[in-house]
Amino acid sequence: MHAMQPMTGRVADVTEGLGDGDVLAYHRTAREQVDRLRIGQLARGTRVLLWGLRAYVVFMAVVVAVQVAQAWH
Repeated sequence: MHAMQPMTGRVADVTEGLGDGDVLAYHRTAREQVDRLRIGQLARGTRVLLWGLRAYVVFMAVVVAVQVAQAWH
C-alpha cells in the first residue's frame, strides 16, 4: 500500500527521495525481476480466444452504430 502525502491526495512514488544512483539500481533490480519471469508466447487456444473477443467487440460496435443511426433518423 502506498503512503498518501498529507493534504495533497497524491500517492507517494517509491523512488521519491532517492538519488540518481539509487533510482538506477532500483530500475536495474526491477528489470532483472521482469526478465526472470520469462513470459513466453501465448498458447494457440488463448490467441484464438483473444482474436475472437476482438472480432466480437468490433461486431458489437458496428451493431451499436447501426442501431444509433437507425434511431437518429
